[in-house]
Amino acid sequence: MKGREVSDETKKRVSEALKRKIFEVRIFDLNNELKYTSYNSFIEFCKNNNLPYNHLKASYRSGGKPIKMSKMSRTTFKNIEKFEGWYAKKI
Repeated sequence: MKGREVSDETKKRVSEALKRKIFEVRIFDLNNELKYTSYNSFIEFCKNNNLPYNHLKASYRSGGKPIKMSKMSRTTFKNIEKFEGWYAKKI
């Protein structure tokens, strides 16, 4: 293979990988109302909208279980209590 052929093949693989990583996450509140929809970079989206990324990620990975707080819950996210009952689903 020549250098140009390798480069074209690499571009093709990268393009296909990027297409597979595109996903949508919908975030719902305690009343099951859609609040946010994130495309692609979920962590950036949460940071930009001041949302608890770790808790919402755990929610969509568990099939949409709501965020529950306990006395033993440890988090560095401020005002996490207002997100209790919120959940996320990956589409």
